Amino acid sequence: MATIVLGAQFGDEGKGKLVDILCASSNICARSAGGNNAGHTIVANGITYDFHILPSGLVSPNCMNLIGSGVVVHVPSFFKELADLKSKGLDTEGRIFISDRAHVVFDLHQLVDGLEEQELGKGAVGTTKKGIGPGYSTKAARSGVRISEIFDKETLDRKLRKMAHSFEKRYGGLLQGYDVEEEIKRMDEYRAKLSDFVVDAVPLIESAQSLPDTKLLVEGANALMLDVDYGTYPYVTSSNTGIGGVFTGLALNPFKIKEIIGVVKAYTTRVGGGPLPTEQLNEHGEKLQSVGREFGVTTGRKRRCGWLDLVIVKYSTAVNHYTSLNLTKLDILDDFPSIEVATAYKVDGQILDSFPADLNMLARAEVVYTTLPGWQKPSMGVKAYYDLPKNARAYVEFIEEFVGVKVRYIGTGPAREDMIIRVADIDLLSEWDLSENVRALGDSIPGYRSSATFLTTLRTNLHLSTTDLSPYNSIVSTPTSPAFTFTSQLAHPTPSPLSIGAIAQPPNGYYDVPEPKSTPILKTSAAGPEHTEERDTALKLIAESVNEQRWLAGKAAVLNQVTVAGVLLFTSILWKFCSLGVLAMITITLTLLGLATLYYITLPYGHLALDIDTDWLEIPRKNGGHGKCEDPIVLVSRWGEEIIGALVLRVVKRERKGYVRAWTVESSYRGKGIGSGLLEEAVRVAWGKGARCVIFEDGHANSHRVLPESFSGSFDDQEAKARTLLASTVAEIRREKSSR
Repeated sequence: MATIVLGAQFGDEGKGKLVDILCASSNICARSAGGNNAGHTIVANGITYDFHILPSGLVSPNCMNLIGSGVVVHVPSFFKELADLKSKGLDTEGRIFISDRAHVVFDLHQLVDGLEEQELGKGAVGTTKKGIGPGYSTKAARSGVRISEIFDKETLDRKLRKMAHSFEKRYGGLLQGYDVEEEIKRMDEYRAKLSDFVVDAVPLIESAQSLPDTKLLVEGANALMLDVDYGTYPYVTSSNTGIGGVFTGLALNPFKIKEIIGVVKAYTTRVGGGPLPTEQLNEHGEKLQSVGREFGVTTGRKRRCGWLDLVIVKYSTAVNHYTSLNLTKLDILDDFPSIEVATAYKVDGQILDSFPADLNMLARAEVVYTTLPGWQKPSMGVKAYYDLPKNARAYVEFIEEFVGVKVRYIGTGPAREDMIIRVADIDLLSEWDLSENVRALGDSIPGYRSSATFLTTLRTNLHLSTTDLSPYNSIVSTPTSPAFTFTSQLAHPTPSPLSIGAIAQPPNGYYDVPEPKSTPILKTSAAGPEHTEERDTALKLIAESVNEQRWLAGKAAVLNQVTVAGVLLFTSILWKFCSLGVLAMITITLTLLGLATLYYITLPYGHLALDIDTDWLEIPRKNGGHGKCEDPIVLVSRWGEEIIGALVLRVVKRERKGYVRAWTVESSYRGKGIGSGLLEEAVRVAWGKGARCVIFEDGHANSHRVLPESFSGSFDDQEAKARTLLASTVAEIRREKSSR
């Protein structure tokens, strides 16, 4: 399966860093279009690598790299770049190949590129003068030279001389400094060196996509707004830089695409001429340029800077069909007190439906901005989403809401490790043409949508079977979220046997679902230390679950087989030897004595419930001899405004473990997958903070037992089921991560 990384703006978004991260689990990294006009910078192991014609996947030692058929290759630059990487200690031998169908950029093309820019004068495109435009021009005119033709000296010499003659007729004496025979001689020298790198890429890609375990990563060059068909023409490059260029440049199977990731810089930059609607020719633009170190990797030119243009990002999404976004350089905005975001263009008082093709219309357009509060707190180097400042998260979520695509990756600095990776579920709601109310439902912690959402919204598409529900309940957990299979009809999910407060036959209407328009929003989010009211409600919910154990323990003691057998035996003896009046008096006395005994035996649960407060939350704990836990994370699930679920998590970074201290759902909402959604999100949060294992803490809130072991069997059974559920959740997320 193929993962495709594409620029969503004007280039220089930071695609190389994401490619570098994804290459670690990829077998092949391929370039599909463009040439050495592209520029990617990667910082790995303290070394800065600059890539132009070569795929960034060369940084990953186990990744094979391919320059596809849609790329135009300047052979001297190819070898120079290899030499530069080698000088920095990067071994590329046997890991880089060029498609024999790729076209060649000659020095002649580069010279002509500069002359064409001179001809345009004030209307110059602002190219990199790397010969890309002329190279694609001769390709389109069917007079270009393919890589395969370099090995046929007669064909190469004839075609290059003819090409030079054609350009000389147009530019005359301006080409006097060019010697075609010298270039032929240079190509003769490269011929033998090049032979080890050239392959037939069509069967290579075909075989790679036919193998189920082969992961193919496509590294886009430039960006959608520089696409020759969909960009700001004529201020574009000369190739298809969008999804179309990927398919034609690599002969990919469109039915074997796993993910299309759009890379978006947190603000907008552009090199060279052409429109930039949100450009800031003021102190804001200068600050973005200086703090962001906005200089072109290829040309060294200053980049023009402006606010984030979501009109462009949404247009880019419509063309490239992104499944997720990578937001880069978020940390550059740390010091801005407020941030402007372009959300519409207005011409003659009318809002435009999309990004216009007519640049004259674009020049007349008024940009409509939305002002968002800045965070003015450091985000550089942040590794977990919930460690970002609140307003930084609001900025991310505003982008997601406007564009309609999840931001799965967030860059928080230049280093490889400065990346937040939010493990995303498949956002099934986005695939349905539902009302806005339904789309909003389940929009919980960004990057995660609780599958319980479907139990309360897709009434006509999903029905919950109750026949398999167990009347027994876990002390610390709620049921597993049903698995969903999208076929022509939705499969009926099978609920988990773990369910607190479930009954064997629910009353009529128990699982009836309200119509979407009247359904509240189900959200799961972290309640930080500043959210004292939410934390207090969560702790109260946990305390109630502990008190509930007191009632369950009493019930277990009364209904235990030993208790029932003893009562029946004692009663039968009394019936034989005592009168009815004496029997009634003894029965009442023993009943009161039994209730009093149960009261005192189960009293510790009441004390434990009273102890669950803010102080309990902050108690430093040892976990079976393990290291001291970090500050607690409190996750809450809301149904509308009501908090109906809570989970307390601690992460021990030194051990790379997470410990669940408490986990519960309000009794009337149990049996609907809400608690398992909480548990799954806890694992994802812990994973985001570096934990690779999540378990229940030995002394978690519902772990206390007051009855003898023979009376606590049901408690222990449900505890075991809960731990098994947690272990399977961890294993599933680990598989999900490794499959990428």
